[in-house]
Amino acid sequence: AFTEATLPGNEKGLYVGVVIRPKIGWQMAAYADFYQSPFLKYRVSGPSRGWDYLVQLTHTPNRQSEIYLRYRIENKPINEADAGTVLHFPPDKPKQNLRLHFSSRVSSLLTVKARVEMVWINRQKASGEEGFLSFLELSSGALGKWRGNVRLQYFETDSYDSRIYAYESDVLYSYTIPAFFEKGFRYYLNISFESTKRLQFWVRLAQTVFPDRNSIGSGLDEIQGNRRTEVRLQLKFLL
Repeated sequence: AFTEATLPGNEKGLYVGVVIRPKIGWQMAAYADFYQSPFLKYRVSGPSRGWDYLVQLTHTPNRQSEIYLRYRIENKPINEADAGTVLHFPPDKPKQNLRLHFSSRVSSLLTVKARVEMVWINRQKASGEEGFLSFLELSSGALGKWRGNVRLQYFETDSYDSRIYAYESDVLYSYTIPAFFEKGFRYYLNISFESTKRLQFWVRLAQTVFPDRNSIGSGLDEIQGNRRTEVRLQLKFLL
């Protein structure tokens, strides 16, 4: 079902979308989504309603390149973090996102992607937050039996509430969409190698660096230091 939440329950609403192509190489897409929940849910201790608007302008100058500008504004009520009261009625918290994304296939061996994204929460209030994310990614096509891509990224937000999501490619049949918050750098490298027609290897190395922290996580997941490293290996063998 098409819902704002993960599961189709405790929600009703209306969604309207439109796509306009005024001329070759140009497209404008927009939608409006209105929804309400008659009962409480996670981080929302009471009935609530919200809305979400998005508009995106895409330009495709040729078959190899694409650039789009996206603006989104939404209001999703969330409880105030106030431990002095028993029941928290969710106040409005408007959130705005602005994204500029560019991709171009320079040659049959190289594709370049770049993105800049900003977010603002409660922009008109003193308690407002903001965030920023940018990355540059290079992807290689088939170079003999090798393929791969590498990304370098920087992000900085005021807290988890102003987090920014970014899709990341992964090993075969897998992908990740992590949330980035606070201040840090991230890079990852994916490499695949086709040894034979029956045997293929994938390797992924990703690391996030938080320059202003001495530890990451908490409890049993705590890491001493300011770097979190992920390594993933995959082997495919056809019988």
